[in-house]
Amino acid sequence: MSAAAAGTAEKGSTYLEQLKQAAEAQMRRPAPPLPAPKKHKQSKPHSSSTAGADSGDASGGEEGGGEGAAAAAERVGRYSYAAADAVLAGCSGFIGMCDFKRSNSATKELLDMLKAVLPGGVKLQLVKVGCRGLVVIALQQQQQQQQQQQQQQQQQQQEVAVQPAAVVAEVLARLEAGSMQRPRFCQRIAPVETTCAMAASALEAAVQKVVSSYLAAHSSSIGNSSCDAQQQEQQQQQQQQQGPVHFAVLFKNRDSTMPAGKAKQQQQGSTTQAAAQQQQQQQQVDAAERLDKSRAINIAVAAVQECCKGCGGATVNLSQPQVVVMLEVLPLVGHQACAVSALPGSLMVTRPKLCVKPTAHAAAAGSGK
Repeated sequence: MSAAAAGTAEKGSTYLEQLKQAAEAQMRRPAPPLPAPKKHKQSKPHSSSTAGADSGDASGGEEGGGEGAAAAAERVGRYSYAAADAVLAGCSGFIGMCDFKRSNSATKELLDMLKAVLPGGVKLQLVKVGCRGLVVIALQQQQQQQQQQQQQQQQQQQEVAVQPAAVVAEVLARLEAGSMQRPRFCQRIAPVETTCAMAASALEAAVQKVVSSYLAAHSSSIGNSSCDAQQQEQQQQQQQQQGPVHFAVLFKNRDSTMPAGKAKQQQQGSTTQAAAQQQQQQQQVDAAERLDKSRAINIAVAAVQECCKGCGGATVNLSQPQVVVMLEVLPLVGHQACAVSALPGSLMVTRPKLCVKPTAHAAAAGSGK
């Protein structure tokens, strides 16, 4: 350092000292000490081995901490926002009904009741729907690539054992017997035997499927399905003598959004004539496939009568139905699905209106959703 620079620094320090003394005299107290200057930390380069060890420790900690959460949620998957394809293709499950602002509490109660009845190998999957006051849970089979043969056997056993209507009947029996605590927020549980797209052809096939399964289970309880031709004829004659099957159709639309056809009509017109013709053809197809309440009920009634031709026919009876075909329209992401079930009359109540038996107390389930 040169002599000139040293002299300038000395003069600066002397001036600051004089300024400090003047300030202390004016404040009549000593000045606070100046804070120490901050030192910038220099990052040290880590070796590859150290980085690998750190990452291994971090991953090991995450795995160790996630074991408890994974074990707790082993049988219940997270909400599936992309479950539209699986629901439209057809799946079974359950629907829980509650008040608009009680979905979370009702979900917990519904899962607790189902876990107490379902076998251990069944996994539940929450399905996200675009409406409130409704909890949709699908039955999901676990799949692994290493044990395909064992899995196929397990899935066949589960398909035979896990019947949503039987599960709901067991839950209601335990609630009535007092062996299971009644829920506060989950008002009703409806079994779902299959799902389909809200279209005429898909709905007709789904109703025929569930009604045929119900009639097969009912006839197997009367006689053995593996009997010879004469015994089968005798069983059919007995069923025809018993009279027609009394049934009812329960329809509930949970989708309050605009139908797809109306939304397309509000879009701007196309610039070319060919595109306009394609749009009109698409609207005609949508109008032909789109269903309202009356048309959906008529399709279900025709499907039931078609299935019951060989067992004495079928007639509508809203007061004392033997079987109730339940249709629940579910709003999914960009689609409309329909949950279809053929439920025995023992699971239903007809007054004040036709609906599934309540799980909660009478005061909580008075709305009859």
